[in-house]
Amino acid sequence: MEKNNRPDWDEYFLNIAQEVGKRSTCMRRRYGAIIVKDKIIVSTGYNGSPRGDENCIDTGICERERLHIPKGERYELCVAGDSIIKLLDGNYRTIKELADTGENFWTYAVDTKTGCIVPAQAENPRKTGIRNDMVRVTFDNGKSVICTSDHLFLLTDCTYKAARDLNIQESIMPMYYNFAINKGYESICNTISMRKGRLLANEKRCTSQTTTHHLVYEFFKGKADFENGKVLIHHKDGNMLNNTPNNLELISRSEHSTIHITPERIDALTRSAIKGVETQRRMLIENPQFAEFKRSIGSQNMSANWNNPDYRKHVHETQVENGRRNVKILNSPEMRYRQYQGKIAKGIALLIGKMAAENDTTAINIETYSELQKKYRPTGGKRGTMEMIPLLKTILKWYAGDFEKALQAAKTFNHRVIKVEFLDTPMEVYDVTVPVYHNFPIDLGDNSCIFVHNCVAVHAEANAIINADPLKMQGATIYIVGINVADETFASGAPCLMCRRMIKNAQIAKVIYRETNGEIVTRNVDEL
Repeated sequence: MEKNNRPDWDEYFLNIAQEVGKRSTCMRRRYGAIIVKDKIIVSTGYNGSPRGDENCIDTGICERERLHIPKGERYELCVAGDSIIKLLDGNYRTIKELADTGENFWTYAVDTKTGCIVPAQAENPRKTGIRNDMVRVTFDNGKSVICTSDHLFLLTDCTYKAARDLNIQESIMPMYYNFAINKGYESICNTISMRKGRLLANEKRCTSQTTTHHLVYEFFKGKADFENGKVLIHHKDGNMLNNTPNNLELISRSEHSTIHITPERIDALTRSAIKGVETQRRMLIENPQFAEFKRSIGSQNMSANWNNPDYRKHVHETQVENGRRNVKILNSPEMRYRQYQGKIAKGIALLIGKMAAENDTTAINIETYSELQKKYRPTGGKRGTMEMIPLLKTILKWYAGDFEKALQAAKTFNHRVIKVEFLDTPMEVYDVTVPVYHNFPIDLGDNSCIFVHNCVAVHAEANAIINADPLKMQGATIYIVGINVADETFASGAPCLMCRRMIKNAQIAKVIYRETNGEIVTRNVDEL
């Protein structure tokens, strides 16, 4: 009788994993992984570039080799569990809370090609284990972020730098937001300083304030045609802070009014109308030109107005006049004061950072400032540059003698790093993946965020875990096979440190892989 060449179950699943690896986009090694429970395949994964990035086999460039990243590093760039992420639905959640649910969520990101803030969906928030190489990065507004020492922060020139390598006074990419304008709608902006050659001169730089619902709607649907104000962007659930894409739609103003006219709204509008009538009556008496204008158009309704060329001409002329007035304001002495006050705040912030780096606890006040300015002023710089620490007389001139006001402005200036501390305590750490943009905002609690790099899954076993149902992975077996592209020999399928953490956290029971000699190795997770 001939020998039975039928493969056993382990060989069978390893062969399938090897076939899965043929989908790999890596130039050096093709890895495939499958998760199996009760002889049923739960999930598959292969290695390659993060989703949304260009594939190495298409570009011909291995980014990890180009950046000289050591093997096994910078896959899991983790933050402490109490790090708060600002969500597009108006909520704020710690990354631990998000990981406990495991659900995808909408947040903000920065497109590093343009510097613009964009909406982004984050995937697979997860606990990755316990790390003992934690650092606390403190900013000039007194807020801080705790993360692993290799976690990457997004700088204002749209490049990344590891936490352990951050320099004192280095600026991190911010996002500022408020709700005080636009009738309670959220508005956001950032401030960027792109290096020469990073952006073309005519490319948009999102440094001006933008309402979030307009930004999100136009990102997915394009510039809205508001038809002379007849339509607007509506929040379906009535929550104007929920700016997730599926909550926004374009509707007519009349339909919008019908939706929002509630008894409470009617009462508020009535009170506002009474006040408006009183104001208008006073203006009709005191301003003959206003009275004449109101009489000339009072008999027309708003729809007729917008169809009237004369009315549109009047609005245009008014807008032109308002624009001219705004130009005068921008060129006014008051605006000069604001510009110089910003430069002064930046200079004092530079002093605060230099003192923090030297552990100098001298109190900064009007009596001590001049000596501190002499001690820490940059050498070799030109007077008037943004990196100069201002003289006391300059501060008093542009802040009308109010030194404390200038000092307070400096303490909240532009998210500069003032301290990087290495911590001795091991901590639980967490990840999230943001396809395409690979960064997300950590909220600092003062109507501002900073952006940090996300954790990308590029290994076969990591991608298999991300794609799997968490309940089906408990007690399962993961099979891993690697092939060297150059000579088609086996590469070791043993999981790296990052993937070992993910396998343990997924409660997978067993790992089976091929070694370089082709032998099958079986390990219980506790043995990894």
